[in-house]
Amino acid sequence: MDIICFRKMAGDKFLIAKNKVFYQTIFLFAAQILGMVVGFVSNMLLAKQMGAVDFGIYSLSLAIIIFISIFFEFGYFSSASKMLAKNHDINLEKKIFGASIIIACVIFVLFLLFSLAISFLLDIIFDDNIGHIIRISSFVSWSFTIPFFMELILKGSNHIGYLAGFNIFSKILFVAFLFILFIFEGLTPINALLSFSLSYALVFVIYGCTLQPNFSGFSEILRTINLENKRYGIHVYIGRVIDVSTYNIDRLLIGYFIGAKDVGFYGLANSMATPINSLSNAISSTMFKTLANSSKIPPAVLKANLAWVFLAFVLANILGYLIINFYLKEEYSNVLLLLLLMSIAVCFQALYQPYNAWINGHGYGKELKKANIKMTIMTALSSILLVPTMGAIGACMSSMISNLYSLFLYTKIYYAKI
Repeated sequence: MDIICFRKMAGDKFLIAKNKVFYQTIFLFAAQILGMVVGFVSNMLLAKQMGAVDFGIYSLSLAIIIFISIFFEFGYFSSASKMLAKNHDINLEKKIFGASIIIACVIFVLFLLFSLAISFLLDIIFDDNIGHIIRISSFVSWSFTIPFFMELILKGSNHIGYLAGFNIFSKILFVAFLFILFIFEGLTPINALLSFSLSYALVFVIYGCTLQPNFSGFSEILRTINLENKRYGIHVYIGRVIDVSTYNIDRLLIGYFIGAKDVGFYGLANSMATPINSLSNAISSTMFKTLANSSKIPPAVLKANLAWVFLAFVLANILGYLIINFYLKEEYSNVLLLLLLMSIAVCFQALYQPYNAWINGHGYGKELKKANIKMTIMTALSSILLVPTMGAIGACMSSMISNLYSLFLYTKIYYAKI
């Protein structure tokens, strides 16, 4: 009788956990869709009201800030995320929150100083007053490191509701700022960037208080994070910097070789294709803690991911066609071909998300670093060969090649480890 009761209790716990993961996935997916809709609306507003040239300048400036932000994490956020995923002590969790926020604030200052310094070099490299825009926005653009911080910390602690709220509120706040600028006829590239940065900063402050961080015992927690960083975080950081920086360099190459206007076209196609990755990312984020403690990825997850990717590809291209032809019109007609190519590239990215989450959750940092180096070489070579001669089309083709290769490498690591 006791054995039967035990089995029933264990089964009930499993069903509760399974249902929790399901509802968290749906909630995060819905939040991401809403966040992307809001973000998409803001991009459409900017593209329409600014015109192709100013929207291109905004897109190039944004790409530079995001590119710089990639380097300012140093593995600490990844290490804290892994510690949170393995932790079951609420008091220790709050101490890790507190230590992570202090580390983040130090990183913000370093980002600000570096952005100010590099802006003078950008005056020489790019036209269209890009260096000046980066210089002015640097006082708040440090906030572009916040989304990565929030994603890792909240994903590791399984606070999926908070992560969903952050994604939504920051974008809604950004759109609100844009409408104010639109009303007062102040919708310029630099004002749009300042609004974007400020929206992240304000929401970060709110969530920093909501998480109720405990700043006591900082030295002890920092030592533990440093040890985890040496074992795991720094390897993931190096791999991520190599991978993501190369992945984002395409816009900088377009801006340098072709011009800011084409960066805008490419960015617009990318924003239309990005939702394809939404559910895949939601599943991976929600199940991160589960995958970190599972021997393999459930087959149902991989099948559901594949079905979603196919459906999202079709929907993204139909919707993109309607928006370009009936709203943005002839000035943005070049975006249609870019959207088709970029949506194929994002499909490959969406397909490798569950594998990436499982590998990260199991702490295979060295394997990720090696894989990311290979991906980087592939992305760098394809970008250098294709972008200078083919512009934005070449960048889309480079993304297709690199994402397909990434899918191959992630699946190779996964099946070698299970």
